[in-house]
Amino acid sequence: MIETLAEYSEEGLRTGLEAAFERDITEADITEFANLSWDQNPLHVDMVYAASTSYRKPIAHGAFQVSLVSALIGMLLPGRRCIVHSFNSQFKKPLHYPERVRVRGTVMSWNPQLNAGTIDVSIQRLQDHSVVSTTNVGFGLHATVSDHA
Repeated sequence: MIETLAEYSEEGLRTGLEAAFERDITEADITEFANLSWDQNPLHVDMVYAASTSYRKPIAHGAFQVSLVSALIGMLLPGRRCIVHSFNSQFKKPLHYPERVRVRGTVMSWNPQLNAGTIDVSIQRLQDHSVVSTTNVGFGLHATVSDHA
C-alpha cells in the first residue's frame, strides 16, 4: 500500500518529475479484482484453463494494470489534486502472478496555463526487468473549495 499522498501545485509540477513504487501481485489481488470488476474471464482466474492456452498461466487483467497506474498518479505524481483526462495503454507482455512489479511514472509535459499535462507510466517485472505495459495519462489538477474562497 502506498502510504504517502503527494500534493503538487500548478507551479510545482514540471517535465521530468518522477515517482515509483513496487508491489507484489498475488492470486488474491486478481481474484478480488475479478470479483469487483465482474470480469471472471478464465484466462485471469482459472489455472486449468490458462494452462491450456498459449499463456500457460493466468494473466492479470489489463484493467488491473491500469489501476496500478491510477494509484501512482492519484497518490504520488501529481497526487491529491490529480484529475485524469485520458488513459492510453499498451500491453506489451503478459503479467503473470505471483509477480513483483515496479510502477514508474515520469511527467512528460505540463502546461500550468492550460492546467494540462501528460505522464508516461510503465509497469516492469522486477524478476527480469521487462516492461509489461505502458500507459500515457492525460491529466490536470482540480481546484479545491479553498482555492475559490
